[in-house]
Amino acid sequence: MERCSSTTLKTIPPPLNEALEYTIIKVARDEDLKEQIGKDIYFDLVNFDRLPNFYVRKQTPLYDFKKEVAEMFGKPVQSLRFWIWAKRKNHTYRLLRSLKLQDEEKPVGHLLKVPHLICNAELGLFLEEGFGPGVCPIPPTLENMEDIILFFKLYDPEKGELRYVGRLFVKRSGNPIDIIGKLNQMAGFATDEEIVLYEEIHFKPNVMCVCIDKRISFEASEIEDGDIICFQKSPPFDGEECQYPDVTSFLEHVHNLQIVYVRSLKRPDEDNFCLEWSKDYSYDDVVEKVARYFGLDDPSKIRLTYQDFSSQTPKNQPIKYQSDMLVHYNQTPHILYYEVLGIPLPELEGLENLKVTFHNATKAEDVTYNIWLPKESTVGDVINTLKTKVELSQPNTELRLFQVFYHKIYKIFPHDEKVKNLDRKYSSLHAEEISEEEKNLDPNDRLILVSHFSLKEAHMNMQAKNFGKPFLLVIHERETLAEVKVRIQKKLNVPDEKFSEWKFAPWSENGPPEYLQDCDIVSCHFQRRDVYGVWESAYLGWEHFDMPPEKVDAVDGLMMSNVVLNEKISPCVQLIKGNQDQGPSDMTYSQEGANSEELPGEVLLSTQIGALMDFRGLVQEGKAFAPLLEEVCLWHPSLIECQQSRSRMFTQWAFSALGRVLHFLKTTKGKEMTKDGCEHLRILWEELETFKFDLTWLEPHVQFALGMKTYLEKAEQVKKLKDNVSSLEIEMRRLKAKVAVAEVDLEVARRDLAKVEEGFEEMDVNNELGYRRF
Repeated sequence: MERCSSTTLKTIPPPLNEALEYTIIKVARDEDLKEQIGKDIYFDLVNFDRLPNFYVRKQTPLYDFKKEVAEMFGKPVQSLRFWIWAKRKNHTYRLLRSLKLQDEEKPVGHLLKVPHLICNAELGLFLEEGFGPGVCPIPPTLENMEDIILFFKLYDPEKGELRYVGRLFVKRSGNPIDIIGKLNQMAGFATDEEIVLYEEIHFKPNVMCVCIDKRISFEASEIEDGDIICFQKSPPFDGEECQYPDVTSFLEHVHNLQIVYVRSLKRPDEDNFCLEWSKDYSYDDVVEKVARYFGLDDPSKIRLTYQDFSSQTPKNQPIKYQSDMLVHYNQTPHILYYEVLGIPLPELEGLENLKVTFHNATKAEDVTYNIWLPKESTVGDVINTLKTKVELSQPNTELRLFQVFYHKIYKIFPHDEKVKNLDRKYSSLHAEEISEEEKNLDPNDRLILVSHFSLKEAHMNMQAKNFGKPFLLVIHERETLAEVKVRIQKKLNVPDEKFSEWKFAPWSENGPPEYLQDCDIVSCHFQRRDVYGVWESAYLGWEHFDMPPEKVDAVDGLMMSNVVLNEKISPCVQLIKGNQDQGPSDMTYSQEGANSEELPGEVLLSTQIGALMDFRGLVQEGKAFAPLLEEVCLWHPSLIECQQSRSRMFTQWAFSALGRVLHFLKTTKGKEMTKDGCEHLRILWEELETFKFDLTWLEPHVQFALGMKTYLEKAEQVKKLKDNVSSLEIEMRRLKAKVAVAEVDLEVARRDLAKVEEGFEEMDVNNELGYRRF
């Protein structure tokens, strides 16, 4: 058997080629318990992760390792004894047994075969040191079946502190009252101090800590080897006004505590500070602590946002005022983001935030404004507010507000439409001046949509990909394309050599484009219609190459890259410059080279899907949805086929809805399917069903997910009942022990009664005492 070749314990991992020959041993001592309990941990005895790793060859005898440890700590080897830990059914770690001489002769690898490890590759040991009078090292106490080792923690209610004070060997048949003097000595109390003892049983899922009857034996109270006993002074004690007056209330408080890291929403990757708070805290408790940290007088100006568990970034929606704080979809967040508002949050939540990009008629640069209005406000109110912020070409110029979706104008809003009804999740709001020409339209004039597009082939059909910034254009009754082109070129300021390559066509998405000649009358291809409402009719498109952002900016400045997507701008910020970093190339998804192991049909279908649907440019979440959509479309080609006859916009909305359901199922865990989670999935599913996909393959998965709520409720009920049964079993054992003591007391009382009754004659004490003559 291999002996240790060095007197220095290895704390550095061995080379990879030797790793399998070693095991990791973690050794806990009394010093570690004193250092950790009350600081790093409160339950159990030690956090093994905070102990050093000793790398020991598996063939090394345990006694050799023990000598190494003794030399490292400067202790006589004969004064040391190892104990092995056991993980109990209630998920706690306690000492199981001491290791005998025969155990120490075996290699450490042999101990890895017993089921009492910290994990499969690590061995956890407790190092007992024997001490005599004057703290002199002596051999550890010899054990017998009657002896058990107990660990003791002292709780100070006045300070709210828990600390480790030592361990003792006691007799199973002994009573706790027999060791009160020793415990008082360990705690530094007077020898006759009255103390209360509690057994620490478990802390998962809930804290269980029961008071110990000092008159009942340890065995009757089911106190075992390695158990933990907490004790404190008996009430009343000095300073009666204690928040947590006993061990049980303190441990429950600690169990509900957690560390939450608070970050600024403007710097979401940097921890500002951490707070220790209870899961029972209300919304007001939390924001008050954050406000106190920053020295703010009004906590209502603090707004908090959860972290998204899947993306590790702030969620789009902040936490509502006075909502449930630390439980979100049945998960407890460890990171919260804060922002300091210019107005109280309750007042802010009564407002609607709109981000409107204003296209200035005299300036090339667009600017996005944050506008806050009451929820019952109208589009007319938005326009009036915007007028106070922008520079108009004329004082009395009128504005219009419109919705842009996928580089096309989707809807022009009437002034009486409520702002709370504006759909802004997957589109952006824009405003511009209404020209005098548009105000004075001739009955035969037309107002039409104009947009850039490029063509790509998919499934033998030509599909248009829109890009750039769309706009509205007035065309006159007999105006030819040549005349319209002159006005468009002037509006966009495009050089002749570039503009000559552009081709114009009315595009309705119902067929291939029919390109116009310069002599064609443009108005013949468009119907006159009301300006306000949804625009789903044909538009005038001009086809040209979809250039990279920097080139397009140099040519015509048409890229819609200035929409601010961050939802977390403070209401006091009213002006945000457009971001010029994103262009049409950011919205284009080109499929990477196919896996060489794919079947030829799969490669072809994957290419066709990529050509037909630009999933990555679909919506803001396109990058997250694209892999999921491409995957299911490969499995179920009918998803693509059923959309062939649909308009481009309808198809985009359909696949957005499908992507949201797939993303939910992919990123949501079963434990998150609470009432809110199920309701969210139900709404997504009902929305998806309206698009007439064949979803027979997906429906079972959705129904299974929706059924998780019932399962979670049943599981919670089972857990509560198990805890109740466990508590009742413990209480039953306690009561049986008390009954046993009562029976002994009763027998003693009967014997005492019998002795007293000897020679005792009962009489009627109600009779008068009286007297007689003689």
